[in-house]
Amino acid sequence: MLQRVIRKVANSIGIEVTRVDTEVSDLSPDERRIVNTVRPFTMTSLQRIAALVQAILYTIENSIPGDFVECGVWKGGSSMAAALTYLEHGVTEVDLFLFDTFAGMPAPGHGDYRATTRKTAREMLDSAGGGDEGCARASEDEVRGNLLSTGYPADRVHLVKGMVEDTIPLCAPANFNAAAGYGLVLVDETRTGSPVPSALQKRRSDN
Repeated sequence: MLQRVIRKVANSIGIEVTRVDTEVSDLSPDERRIVNTVRPFTMTSLQRIAALVQAILYTIENSIPGDFVECGVWKGGSSMAAALTYLEHGVTEVDLFLFDTFAGMPAPGHGDYRATTRKTAREMLDSAGGGDEGCARASEDEVRGNLLSTGYPADRVHLVKGMVEDTIPLCAPANFNAAAGYGLVLVDETRTGSPVPSALQKRRSDN
């Protein structure tokens, strides 16, 4: 009731009262726009998408060379956020590598469970109904279309199909500076001290 009265009074003097999304209220306008654009294409929290955007901004502002890697991409929302951030700052020479099966998550094993609740991955999948979202399933064509909708150059977008533990040692870029997936943001440990997936680290050291 009080909210309606306040809104009515404010409107009468030309002030529009709107609800603020507290999850993105502390972001810059550019960050908020990118986060809101990719929301339908990611299961990653808004805070983590914002952190990814800020991490990429760091690599741009400090002229850190390298490519972008995402491991496990669903509909490609995190990579879309990366692409939009690069485009916002006039960067189009960074290659985006998206590693995924593009057929959903592999079947869970006995050791796959949520540490906090001990709920198994199978139970979580069953409760999610086994649909495309519950299985994190999105086709290669769908993901590519989502990435290209950002306007990022098509020849800089690389989708690598297969189990990531098999494809990363063979196909990961030798030089990279940012990654999404496995809870990682910056992965150039020589500059930031952040850890990298062992397979990616081995790939880079081999090159």
